[in-house]
Amino acid sequence: RVTSLGAESRAVSTRIESKDAYQYAGNTVTVSWWAKLGTGTGTTGCAINLPGAEDNFSSTTLTHNFSSVGTANTTWQKFSVSFVLDAGAVNGFQITINVGGGATGACKFTGMQCELGSVATPFEHRPYGLEWSLCRRYYRRLSGSSGTPFGSGTNISTTQAIAYVIFTNPMR
Repeated sequence: RVTSLGAESRAVSTRIESKDAYQYAGNTVTVSWWAKLGTGTGTTGCAINLPGAEDNFSSTTLTHNFSSVGTANTTWQKFSVSFVLDAGAVNGFQITINVGGGATGACKFTGMQCELGSVATPFEHRPYGLEWSLCRRYYRRLSGSSGTPFGSGTNISTTQAIAYVIFTNPMR
């Protein structure tokens, strides 16, 4: 949910890392999303930016700007845009979805997805447990009080040790 105090543009963005972006580069891609406004109407659009270097989004280049995909209003509506993604997207890319002026109050987005091909398929709703399991491939916190075991290992010196930790999910 994105809330605005006036009629300025609201946007949400996501970045696709290079390890996942290579499959999209040079191919037809469809970005789709659902939008709903609290009051009024507003033009919704989508922009694609490429990073200056692999997975480095400190400076980006706008490669696609679809400023008027449709008009969002107070009911849920699905929007989509298809295009050929630049070959340079092998370094990653950023998707920004926005709603422009004319609307005030809350702006909600859901069901955002990026997929290969020219057809927006239905959003796949997965059970919470599955999503949690998939997320744990990227991060695992090891914590506990001093002396709590979390793996098996040995010390190398008085300041270094090697430990073998078994994760419940394979890490990426």
